[in-house]
Amino acid sequence: METKVYIDYLNPKQTLAKFNGTHHSECVCKLPVQIVCEKEYERLKSMAKLKDFDFSDEYKRKLLALQQHSDNLEVAEDRAHIIRNIRRIPFRWYVQKRTKDVLSIGYNSLYFQNQQVLQQIRNIAFNKNLKHILVDFEYSLMVIVNTIFKEVEIKGCWYQNDWGFRFWKKHFLALALIPIEFLQRGFQVIINQMPDQNDNIVKFIQYFINQWVNGKISPTIWNHQRTDKRRSNNDVEGFHSVVKKSSLKVRVAAICAQMRKTERQSIQTKNQESKTCEVNLTDGDRVQESVFESLVSGPFLITTNWLTESHIDFGLDFLESHFNDRFDLFGIRYWRTWQIQELISETIQVCLHPYSDQIFIVNTINHWILLTNIDPTKSPSDQNCEQTMDGKWFIYDSLNNSANVKTAKGIMQFLYPNQELHFVQNDKM
Repeated sequence: METKVYIDYLNPKQTLAKFNGTHHSECVCKLPVQIVCEKEYERLKSMAKLKDFDFSDEYKRKLLALQQHSDNLEVAEDRAHIIRNIRRIPFRWYVQKRTKDVLSIGYNSLYFQNQQVLQQIRNIAFNKNLKHILVDFEYSLMVIVNTIFKEVEIKGCWYQNDWGFRFWKKHFLALALIPIEFLQRGFQVIINQMPDQNDNIVKFIQYFINQWVNGKISPTIWNHQRTDKRRSNNDVEGFHSVVKKSSLKVRVAAICAQMRKTERQSIQTKNQESKTCEVNLTDGDRVQESVFESLVSGPFLITTNWLTESHIDFGLDFLESHFNDRFDLFGIRYWRTWQIQELISETIQVCLHPYSDQIFIVNTINHWILLTNIDPTKSPSDQNCEQTMDGKWFIYDSLNNSANVKTAKGIMQFLYPNQELHFVQNDKM
């Protein structure tokens, strides 16, 4: 009875097949042809100790012939199956720095143990027809390939291995350093020294002429023959890169996203309140209850939230929108304290009634105080009877800090520009 062996290529280092449960956990099942070839390979290694032994000739004469002789239909089918599954071998990826046995592949920041991978490829798939390997100029990879596949010819990429082409390509960089009046002559020298009539090289020359000679960017811009100072801004780009990675970078996109999120939440809240009001207007029994609930969840704040949100700013916006009527001369006038200097700079004539009640809410180092000419010890009728322009001014400060009185200096100079001394009373709270 023929015994079939099933190889799990997802985990080649562990047990790939078990015969009656007698195999060791580190056993790797191999094809019969592979076992014969490995025995011949070990025999050649033992013979390599002789001085007149030529490993390459012996390999071609015996081992390669043995592989070709054993390459029947069954082995070919197995090899096709192996090649399909070779991509499924789990490579161990690393992101640490390059070491002797770890190599960077391509331009990605991914690493794996190349020597182990190449050994797996050699052991599982013989690759008898492999003639040469084209690699980027990675010396570590060349050493590993030469160690595992000794008879394979290693070739580097032609555009890097051809030193004549590399030297010719650098001629274009020199055009920026020659006098601009010799630019046409220098470009003609480059054309005459073109190493090969390759289609890609011709396309590159056409691109250079259309983009950098006859294009929108004039040679007078990129020619630095007469430039005495810096020719690049690499140091500035490096500085900007550091700033972008630091906390000094203003995340405009994040700020805009947060503003849009806040605006959407505000609109949703207003829509919800509007819907609630529409429902409550049709149900008189629930109007008072709904108003009370909205007040509890709205303007009233608990002690932990007091002065931690922007409710004061919202309150000032509410006052400005409801009391600043341009055509109402006897109503309440409301100005933001930080707009006083703006009013002065714009030379807007501000008419303040000398006997009107005035209240200023002043911000001093993230703290709010109240400045008013309303005397708390007198009734409104007594204040109207005085009718004096030199009324008293009072400050109400929850911190009772006398230093905050200086904040009212700018407002007093705005109200009484002809006075040098101003008297303000700080009422303790």
